[in-house]
Amino acid sequence: MSKSIEKAARAWGQLEKVIPLGPIRSEAHYRRVAKFLDELLAEVSGNEKHPMSGLLYTVGEIMREYELRTDPVPEVRGAEVVAFLIQSHKLSQSELPEVGPQSVVSDILSGERVLNARMIGRLAARFKLPTDVFYGPEQYSNKPRRVGRSTASKK
Repeated sequence: MSKSIEKAARAWGQLEKVIPLGPIRSEAHYRRVAKFLDELLAEVSGNEKHPMSGLLYTVGEIMREYELRTDPVPEVRGAEVVAFLIQSHKLSQSELPEVGPQSVVSDILSGERVLNARMIGRLAARFKLPTDVFYGPEQYSNKPRRVGRSTASKK
């Protein structure tokens, strides 16, 4: 065993006595790591030069991996987000000029069209949401659809 590996093994053994940093395998282990993360956050408090900032990142990633594995975030289409906003804000389709006229909003909701970057930017600004909530799997699909304005060629 090399000297660097020996040193790392001793340090790792000491760290593992404080907090086990392997993959989280149970809810109890998750709670223990979450408590440690809270303490670490209070100590580091946004200081990227803090000697424990790398550990903070590592612990956060370990928790994130567990959360994604045990409680995955469902994929949501941009149209579903628009439908939710229409319902929750009690809007009609014609009250979304950020998307376009009512017919375009209807096409978006029916899946005939997908939101384009301009629409997404305007919706995000109006509803004070990050743009990524509007990007669903349909933006990355190879299925032919109209995007925003009609892409039909003019003759």
